[in-house]
Amino acid sequence: MRPRFLLGLIVMVSFLGFTTGSQAQQKLLTLDDIYDPVKRVNFSGSPATVIAWLDEHHYLLRRTDPQTRRSRLLKVNALSGEERPFFDTARMEAAFARLPGVSAEDARRIAERTSFVMNRTRTAALINFAHDLFYYEFGSDVAVRLTNTADEELEEEFSPDGRLVSFVRNFNLYVVEIATQRERQLTTDGHAKLLNGRLDWVYQEELYGRGNFKGYWWSPDSTRIAYLQLDESPVKEFVVVDHIPYYQTVEVTPYPKAGTPNPIVR
Repeated sequence: MRPRFLLGLIVMVSFLGFTTGSQAQQKLLTLDDIYDPVKRVNFSGSPATVIAWLDEHHYLLRRTDPQTRRSRLLKVNALSGEERPFFDTARMEAAFARLPGVSAEDARRIAERTSFVMNRTRTAALINFAHDLFYYEFGSDVAVRLTNTADEELEEEFSPDGRLVSFVRNFNLYVVEIATQRERQLTTDGHAKLLNGRLDWVYQEELYGRGNFKGYWWSPDSTRIAYLQLDESPVKEFVVVDHIPYYQTVEVTPYPKAGTPNPIVR
């Protein structure tokens, strides 16, 4: 196998070197161009990432500077190609810097983000920072703290009408009204073995898409939430050892192997 693999590699490199050289100043392709961590060529380039359409004429674009590796959000006119910043980062930074408990450095890092949970009209964003949720309307001078607890909020989302924010905390579903910051707990029976509105390992990995743990959905009129409740009690636990750190860490997680019970879902 090894001689055939090396021969195939040499043929591939020779072929790429020929085709690339004929089109780009006759430069031969080397193994360093392919594998060297510093010298290797980025054959994929740096394609722009289109996030969403903003309206019938403009779309939202995330662009990363290849030199600084810093990203920014741009509002692009689809017809003319004209670009401008999607929001005023300095204004957003100043708004967060005014909040108690948010340092100047924290405010800068928040304003430089390019990934937000946005409302349907793309006029406001949810920011999950330091285990709390914050609301910011683009172009405003005020940031609003929606939660203020030591517990972590997960799977946050706007209601379709943009007036409420839903999230999961301690295995239960909550909503908070943006205008008043009034919080309501919708479920009360959640615990480590009974998950309300959040998926377990199996359902996010195998059914809803890897990394997607959100297990609830708003009705279009923003009056109801449908959610999954997962009972993990029949699932056996599995020990996972992380060998990457200098001192290994151990995680115990519910993990159904083939032939063993999955969670009970309703």
